[in-house]
Amino acid sequence: LKYSSALSAPLRVGAILFSLTLTFAHSPTVYAENSNIKPSSEKSFYDIELQDINGKKFPLAQYRGKVLMIVNTASECGFTPQFKDLVDLQKEFGPMGFQILAFPSNDFHQDKGSAKESEEFAKKNYQINFPILNKGHVGGKETHELYLYLNRHAPGIPNIVMWNFEKILVDKNGKVVERYRSMTKPSAPAVRTLIEKLLKDSKP
Repeated sequence: LKYSSALSAPLRVGAILFSLTLTFAHSPTVYAENSNIKPSSEKSFYDIELQDINGKKFPLAQYRGKVLMIVNTASECGFTPQFKDLVDLQKEFGPMGFQILAFPSNDFHQDKGSAKESEEFAKKNYQINFPILNKGHVGGKETHELYLYLNRHAPGIPNIVMWNFEKILVDKNGKVVERYRSMTKPSAPAVRTLIEKLLKDSKP
């Protein structure tokens, strides 16, 4: 693929990343658009069944009334240092009713260990202060129902997870509000501004 020399370096990098991830996303053996996966009936956000890293039930309903950021994480990705920004966000906004949930996935072949190993890595290297859930798929035929729901409701074209460390915000009522792709840091002004707005304006 060729890109105009008039594009700035960040835009060229973004275009290249977009092309590469789009290729992965549409690979018939690796990924499929979530629009092709039709659940027989869709649960509400708070009825979706999750598991913690020990395989025990992890009810989303416990976070009713809180602003959530759900992030598909990986331990061997170029975006893995975003863990630090996530820790800082949780520390700053957690007391106000904000909660990050990490959903490790090996769909992009950058988190090969178990969920326990993913958690151990994140605790050792970034001192995480938020839960890491059991591993699952964020795309393809075995997409976890959480990501079926998030991708169906989150803004963004195409309606798929394109890479690790996408950040999806859910308001206090369980409404999916915004999706930030991998290149947007958790500490970006737009992300922080929206979190502050949701904490202030959203009413359960």
